[in-house]
Formats: sequence, structure tokens, C-alpha cells
Amino acid sequence: MNEKIIKASLFTPGLYGRWGTPIIYEGKPGTAKTAKIGQIVRDCGFKMQTLVASLREPSDFLGLPIPTKVKKNSAEAKVMFKDIDTQITYSPAEWAINCARDERTVVFFDEINTAPPAVQAALLRVILEGAVGEFTLPNTVRFIAAQNSTEDAAGGWDLASPLANRFGHRDWQSPDAESWADWLLSGDNAGDAQAEPMDAQAEEQRIEKNWLEPWAKARGLVAGFIRRRPDLLMQMPEAGNPRASKAWASPRTWELAARAHASAALNDLSLAEQEEFMASFIGHAPLGEFATWQAEADLPDPKDVLDGKVKFKHDPARLDRTAAVLGACAAYVAPEKSDKRKERAGKLWEILSSVDDAVDIVVPSARVLVQSGLATVPEARKLLVDLQPVLMAAGVKPRR
Repeated sequence: MNEKIIKASLFTPGLYGRWGTPIIYEGKPGTAKTAKIGQIVRDCGFKMQTLVASLREPSDFLGLPIPTKVKKNSAEAKVMFKDIDTQITYSPAEWAINCARDERTVVFFDEINTAPPAVQAALLRVILEGAVGEFTLPNTVRFIAAQNSTEDAAGGWDLASPLANRFGHRDWQSPDAESWADWLLSGDNAGDAQAEPMDAQAEEQRIEKNWLEPWAKARGLVAGFIRRRPDLLMQMPEAGNPRASKAWASPRTWELAARAHASAALNDLSLAEQEEFMASFIGHAPLGEFATWQAEADLPDPKDVLDGKVKFKHDPARLDRTAAVLGACAAYVAPEKSDKRKERAGKLWEILSSVDDAVDIVVPSARVLVQSGLATVPEARKLLVDLQPVLMAAGVKPRR
């Protein structure tokens, strides 16, 4: 177990504008998963809402059905709903109301693999979108889960593959005898809690302020690798395969892995910790291939390329490297809040124009620039004339 990875997962900008990358920790019973995760969560400045999966019903996550009177606010509505007086709305359960009130809360699904299939199905939108029936949790609400292995769980089920693919998966390391004895002897002075919890909101602001560059680089890296190894984009295990309940590669988990890559740079993770964080989502086999490719590619920072501090030279024998660099640069300048946006976009158009022997590599980055409203800088004109038929065929229109 790595406390730094738990903290990084809580302070990673996640999918759909939400905070956090959900992770499941699996280990043996009686190894303090709940207590230790709870302490880390509180040290990071969050409240924790614990939900024991075996005690919950689908309505706890879909909302409780409540009959309400149909509002007929117009003559048209009175005609349309003349024979209908009531409708069913779904009221969120108390736990969701508590989370909305407290805002920065971590929902901890304990013993998640004791949830029966119907409950697992009800959790799908909760984990992905923060949606509890018709109610949406604040985007500052995070999710973590823990479970014993299925054979050790009390009435356990394997996680359904769609639910498993919404989480990262990490093994919980049981303490060895020496470290456990040290902990026991230290008594109340074990230092389990920080003297003062972190300011979670301030940490979110720090991450947001510095997110653009590592996120652009991570996107370029992952996109470049997947273009080289498209067979690794989707590796869903067959039904009945135990790996379906674990980490496996899909477009969603590759995006989560890219977010983990970017987050590692901002949360002071070592290279080994970064790779473990990424492998939580896609599995160790695809991660191993990605790590090897990344080391061989030796890619520069996109900001240094765009500012002319590093001169990028296209190598026709390494189209995957060129694609990664161009993709990272395009991702860096695309956001409207990007600093020196038009100046750096002009530099990128110049770089794209110099790659005159690989149109397929140039088009994706040019498409991003066009769709981001960066096609009007002078440096874009010549290349846009050359690429116009390709972009038109792809249905790309400049944003006004």
C-alpha cells in the first residue's frame, strides 16, 4: 500500500469534470484497510462517508421512488397530461445528501464485492458521473473502495466488468511481523494522524493551476503510444475470465492512466509509483510496454518545444515519436486559458509545416488547432491550404 498514491488519486482531475480517480484496494481480512484508508482521507482534509455494500439496496444509489403531483403550467400541458395527475421522481438517499452538504467528501465503498449484481449495476452511474438517480453529487466528492479477495469475502461476487473498469485496482499489502510489532509497541504515539489535516481546497487550486503542462505531455505520450500499438487500446477479458474484475485496458482506463501520469508529476511520485498508479487502471502488461516505449522515445516537454528552448527534429523512422510530440504540443495550446496561446500555436504550425513527408502524422494536431480556433494565425495559412482537402473530408470546420 502506498499512501502517496492514495493522496495522488484524490487530487487528480478525473473524468467528466469530477475530482479523483476511483481506486479499489484488495487485501486479506483484518489488515486495517478501512482504518488506514480512513486516516489518510482525513489527513488529506476530507470527510469520509462509509457505505458497506452488503447492507445496501439498488435504491440507495438509484434514488427512492416518490410519487409527486404533475405540474400543469400551461394550457398545452393541461391537454397533454389531462389523464395524468402523478409522476415518479427519485429522491436521493441520506448518504448522498450528506455528501452534498459537506462537499469535499470521500465515499468509501467497504467490502464492495459483497454487493449483489443488482447493486453493482446501480453503482455504475454513481462512480462514473456522480449521479444518484436524478441528483448529481458535487464534483468535489471522490470515491474509494476496498474488498477482500472474492474467496475470502463473506458472500462475495466478482465485480461485473463494467464496474471494475471504472476503478483502478491495487493490492493491499499485509504488514510483515516486524513492522506490525513496531506499530503495536508504539501505542497511541504511532503517528497515524497528521497534526493538522491538509487544506483540500487549496490543494485542488494548486493542482488546477499547474495541471496544463503535465496533462498535455501525458496526452501526447499516451496518444502516440496507442497510435503505435492500437491493439492495446481495448483488451476486455472474455466473460468468465477472472481478469474481468480487475484492471484491463479500455479507452476509459487509458484516459485514467494518462491522468495518473500527469498527476504523478504534481504529487511528487517516483517513476515506480507513477507506473504503479497507471497500472492500476490498465494492468501491468500494457503498462510495461508503455513504459518501455516512453523510455526509448525520450520526449521533450511541449512548452520547451513551443518556446524554442528545445529544437524538435522529425525522424521519418520514428513516426510514433513525432506523433507524440506534436500531440502534446497541440494539447498544450488548445485550452483557451493556455499562456501565450497564439504565439505558441504559430510555432506549432511552423513545426507541422516542416513535417512534409508524413501527412497522417500532421493531420491530428492540425485538426486540434483548427477546432480550437487557432487556424487564423499567419503561420497556419500555407499548411492549411495543403491540408484543406484532408480536413474537409474529415468534416473539420474552423471554429469562429
